[in-house]
Amino acid sequence: MINLKLKFFVNCFLLLGFISFIFSFYLSIIEVPWGDILLNSTDYLILSNSEFIFQTYANHILILPHLLDYISLYIFNGSLKFLAFIFLGCYLINFIIMKNIIFKKQTKLNYWVLAILFILFFTNYRLNNLSNSANGAHYLVGFFSFLSIYFYSFERGPRLKEKIINMAASSIFLILACLTFSNGFLLFLIIPFLYIIKNYPNVFGSKKLFSFFLGSSFSLIFFIILFFNKYELLKIFNLFINVLGLPFTGILGTTFFGKIISYLTLLILFVYLKEFFSLKKYNSENIFSMGIILYGFFSILLVAFFRYDEYQNLVWHGHRYSIFNLYIYVGLVLFFKQKFNLFHFSSRSIKKFKFLFLSIVIFWFITNLFGGKYIINRKLVFDSIATEVISGNVTNKDIFHSINFYPNIDEAIEKYQLLIDNNLYNLNNYKK
Repeated sequence: MINLKLKFFVNCFLLLGFISFIFSFYLSIIEVPWGDILLNSTDYLILSNSEFIFQTYANHILILPHLLDYISLYIFNGSLKFLAFIFLGCYLINFIIMKNIIFKKQTKLNYWVLAILFILFFTNYRLNNLSNSANGAHYLVGFFSFLSIYFYSFERGPRLKEKIINMAASSIFLILACLTFSNGFLLFLIIPFLYIIKNYPNVFGSKKLFSFFLGSSFSLIFFIILFFNKYELLKIFNLFINVLGLPFTGILGTTFFGKIISYLTLLILFVYLKEFFSLKKYNSENIFSMGIILYGFFSILLVAFFRYDEYQNLVWHGHRYSIFNLYIYVGLVLFFKQKFNLFHFSSRSIKKFKFLFLSIVIFWFITNLFGGKYIINRKLVFDSIATEVISGNVTNKDIFHSINFYPNIDEAIEKYQLLIDNNLYNLNNYKK
């Protein structure tokens, strides 16, 4: 039987937390073009429609993000608020799906799990990326990958027609993920692996499967060692650990505490693999958790391989990659939730857990206040730099470069003038 006090407490927490999150989101949306968005906006004015939508950038196929950019520029005169709400909607759908997965059965534990997932999803730290449309593709590819793995893992029913519908939905979202960002192609590795687990759970003995998994991992590491030199390997490993430990490796002024969390996460992942491959049969939640964990883990690995020269310092824009470790933590919570369902805890242990969780909630609200203030101030920083760019006289050059507003000040001024001449982004509102 569900404890009504627990249900009331969790629902109040979700409601207040969500209102706070949406309020901070709205106040922190960056509405001036910068970086890739500034480049895309001027490309929109120069290139034909098809060239603009189908152009690649930095090893990424960005057809869907460019299509959204086109809609924003053509219909809404370049509204970044429109794009931000699109990405927020995708993010909320992911959370709603997770809620539905958890509440197939209503138990006390599931309410606690929902509250934990809410903290992971809706800390104001996430707004560091969500309210900044330049990072939208990372959320969009996660959204489509999440749905592809979800529809593959959870079948609507045993009938062939229902299985075909699920497979078709999974395939459609796989294609959309590939047309959004390069790590969408990871699904071509993840879905076949899930197929083996789902349809042939005994194709390997459990110990053999675990050994095969570890052997493949060590073989991959061996080939990586052959391909990169020692200095590059250290930078790759350092970036991998830093991204896995976000936000703590990027907001405390030191990466030490965040790296401890990263190593603990790797240890938990090892335990997870051991527990996973010891199962005799895999249910839909097991398969789904494995899918999103693999997606998050290998996405971080790709970041480490291809961005190790750019993002050793995660202070400003390296935070965009934190969306990938979110999927790892969500998958772990979802898997170990099933394990905890098998245990019976003493009333004393439950009281200690309640006290610990209440402390976390209080700490979460306090940090959200500071986090909300930070991201709102960040918006003001971008607005002030945009105002200077429009005036043609950038005095805060250090800030201009530290936030990666654009590689070159003169080029930024030229591109902004082009946008003003074409009445995009309402930039006249930022004139002094």
